[in-house]
Amino acid sequence: MAVAQAKKQTVAGYTNLVDEFRQYNSSDIRIKPYIDPDKPRQNMGLERYGQVLFEGTMLEQQLRCTIINGVTRYVTGLDESAESVKRLEGDQKDAKVKMIRETVSKLEAEIFFNTLKTDDPDFWSKTSLAPNRPDFWSTVSIVVGNEGLVLDPANPHELIKIIAAEAGGFDDIAGSYDDARKASNPPKFYMERRRDARVQESRLKQLRDGAIYELYKTRTEEPQKLFWYAKNLLPIANGYKKTDPIEIWYTDLGSFIEGTGIETDKKKAPEKFLAMIRYESEYTIVRAYVLEAAFTKRLITKADNKIYSRESGTLLGNNLEECVEYLRQPVNQMELDSIQNQIDPIWSR
Repeated sequence: MAVAQAKKQTVAGYTNLVDEFRQYNSSDIRIKPYIDPDKPRQNMGLERYGQVLFEGTMLEQQLRCTIINGVTRYVTGLDESAESVKRLEGDQKDAKVKMIRETVSKLEAEIFFNTLKTDDPDFWSKTSLAPNRPDFWSTVSIVVGNEGLVLDPANPHELIKIIAAEAGGFDDIAGSYDDARKASNPPKFYMERRRDARVQESRLKQLRDGAIYELYKTRTEEPQKLFWYAKNLLPIANGYKKTDPIEIWYTDLGSFIEGTGIETDKKKAPEKFLAMIRYESEYTIVRAYVLEAAFTKRLITKADNKIYSRESGTLLGNNLEECVEYLRQPVNQMELDSIQNQIDPIWSR
């Protein structure tokens, strides 16, 4: 009896997509340009201007389809024979099929004034929304530009586009921001639900709050570490010295975490701070000396594009990180001592 009741609840637990999406207001769902912060040249540098297309141009996306053995089948998000549905088993599959049929039935009634019973064995032959009906699905497309596009779920034709986009029915429009981030070939646009945007904002806030907490904890327990973090994360040109009031480092690092400093990416900034505090103290200290030495021309890059000590002529590496690793080796302590002896007076003024 308990098993039967659980099965009934599982199947009934799926909400048809018409009712689900109509919980949103008319402006809650929109297609937005996707700009990957890790790939600044993804769209020929247009990302710098918050764009993914050239000014004044539009992208038109037809609904994606597959052709197998001469049969065309569209990616609608309303196909009970789709691979994502076939992989389900038992109650989950029954519930998914029920949800799809209820959604199709509601849309069929709204668009074509055609009443369908979801348990009709000939259900799919009686609906114009069958995924193999090119007379309808070939007309479904999305036209969007840099300014984005609002899709109103109260409009059944736009609701169909929302459902299809979420299912990956448009090649250059991801169903969500997370889908866009995971794509091996990033799309130009993604669909955002208002509550999804709030989730992203919440994640970012948690990340930022975590970094601010670690900053405060360091200020309380090991305040001198803030000097080394400042030297690693903030511009060397700021001229931080060990004699500065701790509040200067604390305030400027706080601005960095908030994304209002040299790193303006609101997500990368706290990530960089959290990554920095995880390094060994020795690493952050040596790296600070290397950055200062490079800034003050005590480390120089020669014609072979390798970095040398200006004083000793010693080759330290191909880049600054290699210089750090070189100087961390015990066998190279004398070279590190030489750099420290040059930099310490600057930091102690």
